[in-house]
Amino acid sequence: MKFTPSSPKSVATSRRSFLKTSAALGAAAALPSFSMRAAANKNSVVRMLHIGVGGIGGMQRGQLKNHKKVEFAFLCDVDSNPLK
Repeated sequence: MKFTPSSPKSVATSRRSFLKTSAALGAAAALPSFSMRAAANKNSVVRMLHIGVGGIGGMQRGQLKNHKKVEFAFLCDVDSNPLK
């Protein structure tokens, strides 16, 4: 009598099958965020936190500061000059 160890058989997965499964899981994971966005109050204010506010951060603040529904809650930078 021959003894053969029992081990689970591995199934080869094709690249196409892997990509299909990955895409389906990614889409399923994204669905709850879409429904949460739809449920958000349309009149609510977006509160922003900026870290590193010099350079590009300053440009972004300049473009967003006049928007009615944007509020800068916190600004953080190692250089205090851009915070003024």
